[in-house]
Amino acid sequence: MNVLCKHCKAKHFESEKVDKKGLSFNDCCSHGAVVLDAAPDFPQELSSLFDGTHANSNDFFDNIRYYNNSLSFASFNANLVNFQQRRPGPYCFKIHGQIYYQINTALYPCLNESPAYGQLFFVDQEEALHVRLSQNPHLRQETLTTLDRIIRENNIFAQSYAMMKQEINEQRSRMNVEEKLELQLLFTLKPGNDRRRFNFQRTNEVATIFSTTADGEIPESYVTIRNKNRKVLQYVSTMDPNVEPWIYPLFYPYGSRGWHRNLERIKVNDNDSSRRVTRMAYTKYKMAIRQDEFNSILLGRRLFQQWVVDSYVKIEKDRIQWCKDHQRELKADTYQGLHDYLQNSANDINGEVGKTVILPSTFLGSPRHMQQSYQDAMSLVGKTGKPDIFLTMTCNPRWKEIQENLLPGQQACDRPDIVARVFHL
Repeated sequence: MNVLCKHCKAKHFESEKVDKKGLSFNDCCSHGAVVLDAAPDFPQELSSLFDGTHANSNDFFDNIRYYNNSLSFASFNANLVNFQQRRPGPYCFKIHGQIYYQINTALYPCLNESPAYGQLFFVDQEEALHVRLSQNPHLRQETLTTLDRIIRENNIFAQSYAMMKQEINEQRSRMNVEEKLELQLLFTLKPGNDRRRFNFQRTNEVATIFSTTADGEIPESYVTIRNKNRKVLQYVSTMDPNVEPWIYPLFYPYGSRGWHRNLERIKVNDNDSSRRVTRMAYTKYKMAIRQDEFNSILLGRRLFQQWVVDSYVKIEKDRIQWCKDHQRELKADTYQGLHDYLQNSANDINGEVGKTVILPSTFLGSPRHMQQSYQDAMSLVGKTGKPDIFLTMTCNPRWKEIQENLLPGQQACDRPDIVARVFHL
């Protein structure tokens, strides 16, 4: 890669140039329309683990998903496919079905249970280390201690739990034992809340400690951690800007916000009508290779594979949600005959018809897309005759274009972004 984007300095192959665009590219910054805030400097010890200069880097990379999961604030849930029991070969992260995230809204673990996820940042470091090692005995204690210290010192969410602990201890020292302490840790207040109406004890950039008012009124927030030990798992929306820093603390050691709906594009010309940065544009910007830029995501190896799959699933979910919300624009009413047929079939078996969502042919993989592709292929056969050769092509991970652009110590399976780009050259 020796061609640099004139807007964001991302590296590209010569063959990736867009006609009549010169050194402007869509796959990195959407021709200059997407500009994200520069990431803060990574903690030195964490960057040395990522760039391979640390003595424990090999162990860190071999177990990076376990280290990340042990330090995360919310759970990543999916039906993972285990290839190790089927065949030898390079690592591949694959899932079946959907991905969802959960966070425990209780500040303390239930009786006879160990603290987990965010609760581990409420207890002291030694107890948290003991719990993590008991759950992952194959992890190295030295590396886990270093990572826990880095997150506690730098991550704003870990500091929010510590802030909650300090506030509870201070209030307990001033109150009677019989009094019930009603404190809640609120993450991301919903728009429209008037802070002057509520009794906020402490606050920082991402969280607020709230004490219940006399009339019991509670401000609305997307996630609320309560001062209780009754386990309640709350689903976290993919639209929440805290999802990525909660799930990937090794990529977001400071707890910086991930993609959110209020990211705005830069208007590069009068024909540019888009106002917001889509999740796809955000992901492409994050995956772009830029000269002299430390990008922990591209150094994440197995965790990078998980992040890519996770991002793709969220992008597909956004597209499906758009189709559901814009059925009128997609002319879904023209399929009334289909609705009547389904209703009649349901009546015959005393069943019910759910809400029908029409996916257009522009949605890749939808029935109408497959039917349109088939009809296009049959039209070509009718015009030019039957094909003589059915040709397929596979990718060779030892291709020069792949090997030359891998970072030190990486294999082709660690960089699915480079492999995909080279395959499509």
